Amino acid sequence: MNPANGQRIFINAKGEQVQFSQVVLPGQSQWTYLDGTKAPAITGADYYLIGNALPTFYGGLTNTFKYKSFDLSINLSYSGGNYIMNGTRATLLDQRAYNNSTEILNRWQKPGDITDVPRLVYNDQTSGGSSFPVSTNAEKADFIRIQNASLGYRLPDNKAFTKIGLSTVRVYAQGSNLFLWTRYSGTDPESSVNGNSNTTPGVEKNSVGQARTFTFGINVNF
Repeated sequence: MNPANGQRIFINAKGEQVQFSQVVLPGQSQWTYLDGTKAPAITGADYYLIGNALPTFYGGLTNTFKYKSFDLSINLSYSGGNYIMNGTRATLLDQRAYNNSTEILNRWQKPGDITDVPRLVYNDQTSGGSSFPVSTNAEKADFIRIQNASLGYRLPDNKAFTKIGLSTVRVYAQGSNLFLWTRYSGTDPESSVNGNSNTTPGVEKNSVGQARTFTFGINVNF
């Protein structure tokens, strides 16, 4: 961000700093060098790699613990070494007729302000990274998740069960997606607006994270 005027600074393919302004006077360019002279607009040709969208490590752990009549099963999953583009953050910094996050309070307001949130300009879809990605919205996607956990208790055998033909009765409580440990600030590091595509991974924008569910039940063996 340019502390002098609050405009987002981009780096083009030549390594030059180019700033963007949504609103300019007639005849002026939205894209300028820091000295104010006109600059070519930033396009996809100026993009460069900042990280890997595919995890470099991933896995899981499943185990079952038993103590007397109790049993506990836990399924953990983990992944990391990759980056995800936080499009949700970009939307919440968008200057169209959208809601903003409280992060907008950290915006540039006067010359000399040092911040990552650009000045407020109505209809600015570029500076926050909504119209095309900016590196400030790329975040590490490392996470550990308790995918599933189940706690059960087997009722003691008794004559009443035998009389009605029951051999065992187990009551249980189960939860899915119980906890998620991650520094990613968006909805979910495993969510993607591109579905399950292997060619365009690592983009999360206003997506719905995995649901947390709870189940209670009885297992009966005859």
